[in-house]
Amino acid sequence: QAEAAGFEVGVKPARSSYYLIVNTEDEFMSNQNLRLALAYSIDKQALVDTVYQNDNQPMTSFTPPAIMGANDSSFQEALVAERGEMYPGSGDLEKAQEYLQAALEELGCTVDELNLSIDCADDSLRRNCATFLQEQWRQNLGIENITVNSMQTKQVSANRQSGDYCMSLGGWSPDYNDAINFLWVTDGGNNDSFWSNEEYDNLIAQATAEADEEVRQQYLFDAEEILAAEMPVIPLYWQCPNYSYNTDKIVDGARITANQT
Repeated sequence: QAEAAGFEVGVKPARSSYYLIVNTEDEFMSNQNLRLALAYSIDKQALVDTVYQNDNQPMTSFTPPAIMGANDSSFQEALVAERGEMYPGSGDLEKAQEYLQAALEELGCTVDELNLSIDCADDSLRRNCATFLQEQWRQNLGIENITVNSMQTKQVSANRQSGDYCMSLGGWSPDYNDAINFLWVTDGGNNDSFWSNEEYDNLIAQATAEADEEVRQQYLFDAEEILAAEMPVIPLYWQCPNYSYNTDKIVDGARITANQT
């Protein structure tokens, strides 16, 4: 409709990350290999195409592309160039099955004894996202006992803070343009996963104190790799907001972006 009216339509670079927050104190989700199995079995591009049907991008690192790093360049692009993608965009079913078998051995249970759930807000997009994940895990891993708990947003947040949840749909948009705003610490206000890693916290502390931006970025790259290895959050997609403007009335395109997920 905007294009038909003669408006310019475009996509802003991704600056927000959306993911599943995992309760690492849950009976099952405390197992690192199970978290990895769930993460690697998701086709994130299919999630975007099926549920959102927009320009969102599969999340391949925790920090999205629009966030700047050293030398006024994208932190995420530099991370990929040096270390590679942290998470596969379309999943890796062979690895997912390997992680699942290791998890079942460590947990001492069968796949039929796994009992998982996803909390989400009670709007159609979040419900559809949770249902998509539920079906991915049923098809790709054979996990049948996964409940979708749809509720008011305030209750979703309350459950996370109290630890009364298994997995919960959430996301983060930055307060300021720096990767460290995404990479939380053990006692940070965004860490509802109850996950803790001393090496990770030390890296964040070193990055915080480091004046050399190149050295600082290396600490943050190391922190990203620990997040990817331990998976306290299961990555889904980066939000890429669309914008439009009337080229007859506005010169050079003032961009007004709605926070549409």
